[in-house]
Amino acid sequence: MGSPGHIKIPGRFGKEFKPRRAFTEMNEYYRKKISTRPTGKKAGANRRPEHKRRDIFGKDLLEDVLVKAIGLFLAFLLVVLIITIVKTQPVLFVPAAERMLPKIEERSKAEKDNAYEMYVQSGKNYIRGGYLDRAQVEFTNALSIYIYGQSARIGLTQVLLKKCQTTGTLCEEAEEHLIFLREMKYISETELNDMIKP
Repeated sequence: MGSPGHIKIPGRFGKEFKPRRAFTEMNEYYRKKISTRPTGKKAGANRRPEHKRRDIFGKDLLEDVLVKAIGLFLAFLLVVLIITIVKTQPVLFVPAAERMLPKIEERSKAEKDNAYEMYVQSGKNYIRGGYLDRAQVEFTNALSIYIYGQSARIGLTQVLLKKCQTTGTLCEEAEEHLIFLREMKYISETELNDMIKP
């Protein structure tokens, strides 16, 4: 049989040629061509192995279901593990700033203590040198750190009393500080009387 484009039908030439019969033969030709191979193998024999595998009892479908089931099971295990870690060790999930807060507070307290002591010592040195204004500033700075600081309050009271005795200024403030020292019992009455003496 020739190619489908050059079909010769005996006794059918010219106007008597019926296309329906030609199409029937073309369809038959293509059907035979598709169903048989040059080697004589059946259709589908030269397919790739993956196509062959799909034909055997739905094996690919089983594999897909199995892979998805394993994936879901592993995801479930991961979620359970995360929940267990969160419940047993919440410290791991506390933000770093919150974990560092006690250390920062300790450090800031130590820094405040150091600054307070520095101001107090500097104020005492200024009193010994006779620089009452500078001593007042230093004791005020110390009290800005710790408002109830005992040594800074005593030093500031001494400065105000000396200013009151020498220049006659700040006597009311000195008296207020003396009352505060007495009420807070920062110093004894004898020390207070010694402080008041010129």
